Amino acid sequence: MNEGRNNLIRYWYFHQKIKVTYSRYEYQAEDFMLFYEFISIGPKGSIKKVVEYTATSVENVFNPAFGDYDEITGLINDKSITNNGDSQKVLATAASTVYAFSAKYPNAWIYITGSTKDLGAKFCSPKNLQKQIKFYQKRDFPN
Repeated sequence: MNEGRNNLIRYWYFHQKIKVTYSRYEYQAEDFMLFYEFISIGPKGSIKKVVEYTATSVENVFNPAFGDYDEITGLINDKSITNNGDSQKVLATAASTVYAFSAKYPNAWIYITGSTKDLGAKFCSPKNLQKQIKFYQKRDFPN
């Protein structure tokens, strides 16, 4: 019982921190907290972005996919470079889904791989989430 309360407090703390540190878009999520969508708004218009957590072949390990949503194919384009002038806000929004996902699945591990060579694979659990976030907050993401 105490662990669930601690995870909820940890979720709230990190969620509040990212809200204060970086502005973010509001997202919509379905009840299972596996699929999130939001709209990037900038000089190139309104672009639908999605984050989808899928189970891997390893029990209790999930991999998030993130990118532009292609309305025609229904797929996520994780290699798209939108250049809509809001990259920090988009990344903060995508990162904030980790907190909602972790609150729903406190014992799940998140396996993060990047689509580019500078973002290697990372394992992230609720217990080491703070360390991972600090690492990415130190990175300079240009708009």
